Amino acid sequence: MSPVIFDMFSGCGGLSLGLNQAGFKIKWAIENWDPAIKTFRLNHPETLIFEDSAVTMLKNGFSNYSNMPEKYEVDILT
Repeated sequence: MSPVIFDMFSGCGGLSLGLNQAGFKIKWAIENWDPAIKTFRLNHPETLIFEDSAVTMLKNGFSNYSNMPEKYEVDILT
């Protein structure tokens, strides 16, 4: 089974693309800049993207968001 990644501050997904090509599964991402989100979606259509500021999400607590990973579901946080 491939390690599962949560990509914070994902940008257009360059790091995620490389990790995906290395066999990792990019399951979640956070990005708040619309052009980067659109590019990320093209490169990673299977990834759930939270369109928000990662800083805001961290301050507010992830429990305020639906579809967040469960405990031990993320192998790598980038």
